[in-house]
Amino acid sequence: MAIKIIPKTIVIIGAGFAGISAYRTLLKRTDSRNVRIIVINGSNHFLFSPLLHEVATAGIPMQDAAQGLHELIKSKNSKFVCAFVSRIDNNNHRVETNIGNIEYDQLIITAGAKSSKNGSTEMQDKMYTLKTLSDALAIRRRVISDLEQLMLPNAENNSIHYIIFGGGPTGVELAAEIADVFRGTSAKVTLLHNKQRLIQSFHPSLSAKALYRLVKMGVDVRLNYSDDNARPTGSCVIWTGGVIPAIIQTTAPMAIHANGRIKTDQFLRIMGSFCEWAAGDIAAVSDGYGGVVPMTAQAAVKAGKVVGENISMVLRSQAPKPFIFRKKGDLLSLGRWYAIGEIWGVRISGRFAWWIWRMVYLFNIVSWSDRIRVAVSWTLNIFMPRDIAEPKLLHR
Repeated sequence: MAIKIIPKTIVIIGAGFAGISAYRTLLKRTDSRNVRIIVINGSNHFLFSPLLHEVATAGIPMQDAAQGLHELIKSKNSKFVCAFVSRIDNNNHRVETNIGNIEYDQLIITAGAKSSKNGSTEMQDKMYTLKTLSDALAIRRRVISDLEQLMLPNAENNSIHYIIFGGGPTGVELAAEIADVFRGTSAKVTLLHNKQRLIQSFHPSLSAKALYRLVKMGVDVRLNYSDDNARPTGSCVIWTGGVIPAIIQTTAPMAIHANGRIKTDQFLRIMGSFCEWAAGDIAAVSDGYGGVVPMTAQAAVKAGKVVGENISMVLRSQAPKPFIFRKKGDLLSLGRWYAIGEIWGVRISGRFAWWIWRMVYLFNIVSWSDRIRVAVSWTLNIFMPRDIAEPKLLHR
């Protein structure tokens, strides 16, 4: 008599870079007859967040930065569930969601991070952020509205002022794009940063180039700035000053790092657990030098792959392998035709860096169909103006 094999259920919470990387790795490394994969996410799309600043400024259509998860997760042994996780019952190996409970044999938490707003409560309520597709479309609507105002005859345009808090990669890229949009108009762009140089994760020489580029584009850059409650009347305030890890409620407490991320061992298994894992922005894994791996897409993709490989090995009664992250480099765009970056220790800037930036991101987009569509879109954008049609799909 044949023995019936009951498939092991692997649940992935979150469909960002780490979650999708883990999912794709598990598809390759596990037997579909023995494993069932369930991906839970609060929205029904995978977001390619490095392109959000271009969506926000009408540089690219929103579909270039988002891919439907129902299309992406459709193998015979996997399922996508659009739901919000209310709690993880790690005593009984169960994920509780707004549409019901889902039991698991192995759990991967890749819930990512959310914007960490600062300033007064009143200011936070009126402040834009740039973390989700809805955020980008809200800013896009504001940008288009202001462009329309500038086109009115005899309009009073001195009130158009964009204030961006945060001189990290997102803030710098967004400031450059907004300055590019309003080039030659009376609109003002101010970038406030509470440190002595921009994009601290980059080499100082590249930070200096970014500063020079922004100033040349007309951006008022203020370093070592601390008064985050300043808000001139009529201005558009955007917060890009950092993120905090998502908070997951559990029945049994998990070890939490001082930075709020879930502590894992070197294999990305949650401390004290044998079947729960964490990867990406929500996981605090040692970088081997006394710190933790950074909250970047590059690190999340690598961690997702390793956790997928490790679970596949554990299911085959093999020893998992440690997660070791080595940064390949950094790239950052500063408006059309200009970027800066460092790849394997070689620092680049200008149009060549912009082209490399485009190519690197293009080949990190999940599916080939999306890569082709985005490549065509980018090519057309070289010869055509920005699309300033107002998006109606999502509302702030």
